[in-house]
Amino acid sequence: SDPDRELRLDALGEWVRQESELDHSKRAQTQDRRLLGIHKLVCRIGTSAYHCEGANAFAWALLEGQRLWAEHSPSQDLMGFIGNLGVLLIGLRQDYRTAYDISRHLIAVGEALGFEAHTAGSRWTFSWRVCPWLEPLENALEHITRATEVFQAKGDDASFACYFNIPKYVFSLEIAPSIQTCDAEIDAALVLCRRTGNIHAAALHTCAQQLVRALRGQTRALTSFDDEQFNEQAFIAKVGHLAGIQGALAHYRALQSLIWGDVAGLTRYAPAAVSEAVVHAGLYRAMHRNLVVALARAWQVQRGDPSTPEAAPLIAELESCRSWLASRAADQPYNFLHLLRLVEAEQAWALGDLWRAAAIFDAAVLEAETRQRPWHRALITERAGLFNLARGLEGAGRHLLGKARDQYQAWGATAKVDQMQRAHAFLRAPARSLTSQLGSSAGHTIKSSDSVSSDALDLVGVLRASQALSSETSLERLTARVSEVLASLSGATNVLVLSCNEGQWWLLSHAPALPSMPVAQAAQQGLLPLSAFAYAERTGEALIVGDAAGDDRFARDPYFAGVPVCSLLLVPITSQGSARGMLLLENRLGRAAFNAQRLDAVMLIAGQLAVSLANAQLYESLEQRVHARTRELQETQARLVTTARRAGMAEIANNVLHNVGNVLNSINVSARVLRGTLSNLYSHERGVRVHF
Repeated sequence: SDPDRELRLDALGEWVRQESELDHSKRAQTQDRRLLGIHKLVCRIGTSAYHCEGANAFAWALLEGQRLWAEHSPSQDLMGFIGNLGVLLIGLRQDYRTAYDISRHLIAVGEALGFEAHTAGSRWTFSWRVCPWLEPLENALEHITRATEVFQAKGDDASFACYFNIPKYVFSLEIAPSIQTCDAEIDAALVLCRRTGNIHAAALHTCAQQLVRALRGQTRALTSFDDEQFNEQAFIAKVGHLAGIQGALAHYRALQSLIWGDVAGLTRYAPAAVSEAVVHAGLYRAMHRNLVVALARAWQVQRGDPSTPEAAPLIAELESCRSWLASRAADQPYNFLHLLRLVEAEQAWALGDLWRAAAIFDAAVLEAETRQRPWHRALITERAGLFNLARGLEGAGRHLLGKARDQYQAWGATAKVDQMQRAHAFLRAPARSLTSQLGSSAGHTIKSSDSVSSDALDLVGVLRASQALSSETSLERLTARVSEVLASLSGATNVLVLSCNEGQWWLLSHAPALPSMPVAQAAQQGLLPLSAFAYAERTGEALIVGDAAGDDRFARDPYFAGVPVCSLLLVPITSQGSARGMLLLENRLGRAAFNAQRLDAVMLIAGQLAVSLANAQLYESLEQRVHARTRELQETQARLVTTARRAGMAEIANNVLHNVGNVLNSINVSARVLRGTLSNLYSHERGVRVHF
């Protein structure tokens, strides 16, 4: 070990303060080939020490790299490696503030000097080891998204890029409204692992994937990770020797036990989940580990007598985790204050201070409601409900548990919903989804205009939208209205309406400057992804793509060139067994923007659209025939009058003109009658069935 290590660590704060005063854009870079070689050697020693969990060698390499930087000048290899100084400070000293300052400074220097790929690596480290302790998770997700884009474009190690996905799905699990977002991120990560042959990263991703599958009820048993493609024992036997795999598996098993409220599972997995070497310090999952251990110990004490000698070490460990969370909440309350309140409430319950527990549970629920943290909110609400039931407050307990059940369901944790409904008879209500087989979020019966739930309001919106569509007789206006309605209901950033008329597919337009055109022409002009359209047309089934830009089926489509991320939803529309049209929705703001709930709304709109498209096409065809026939008669009239006048037969010409005028009036009257009849059909359409 380095005898001067503590002094060198003490000096880092002053070093970064002085460094931050320099003009990065004018800094010289190391050009000496001997020094560059030393930089590479130090980096490789440090990287090897990290993977071998050699804390002393890792610390020495980082501090030596910092010395080389300070005494000479930066290089891209050195900048990429000493970006881990924040990890060292957190692991050895719990010094989150200096770790944050150094990490941000090194990223700024790397960007100023054009070290793009290595700066992306430092930003990746910063995003999930340093940033969450002082910035909201939403910011950390932005950092890792930016780092991923740069590294994929500028990096020369495709295999290492597989690790960039880990913080993306870890943060998605915390903040995304639907667990499907996390699932899509993991799928994209595994595709990249298969492409590059990175077995280690694939194993890490698989651990997270099995947690998601368990939450969604896709594993064989409630407390198991096993399914048709995964066997936990075989998995450990095959890859358990790789660095960090068993720790990652224990971590996700502990999270599963936490959400299930499984005290035995928490007791089993909490010790393995909380152990962490210095080289792994700072990882955001340290929050999970402290939360898991705190609640495991609280639940163990709640089941017994807190005054017994056996309870003392459990209470001490609970207090240690609570204290750690309190420090994190002081630095970044948005990320951690609601979780601190949960632990404090559970601690008070365990120690028998029930009035304090009730007050803090109430505060925890209120804190959680102000944050976009779906499973945190659901867990806190559930625990508050269980506390109230245990204290005999049946009404409050039932209300909170019903609310928690709905929150879990909206998030997509269907297995948890089933568990709660089996445990509590009062939660066993009839299915309340738009289409229960798609797992939509829970709704409520509409009793009056004053008590309509948010989900019921969505149904009202769909009904009003359908009524609005039924009144449109112009393809252009219908397309505009459909685009407006679906963008509002689904959150799509772009909506395309395609129509199939007599076997020819057209992209419909609602903008006068951009006329409707055949699909092939639209694809050539970059207006739609032809590969995704062809796939949905061929299968005839609704298609949800978490990220088409990263999906092997569609990523090579020119439409996605230069697009970092694009969620897709395609819904084919058929009528009486024939293709009638298709809806194509996209969102370029993030992955997995479309889920089962949004598909429900789109399908309901599509049902009306099948009828409206047919009627609008018929109406347009009628208008075209009337105009064509009118033009023919007008041309015939003009020819007859001209011929008669040339022959000097003025009286005959006037009679012809009068008779043709009568015919034209008759045609116009007939057209008006047909239009009226067609309009009436909108509300009485029969015999049209829509299939998806």
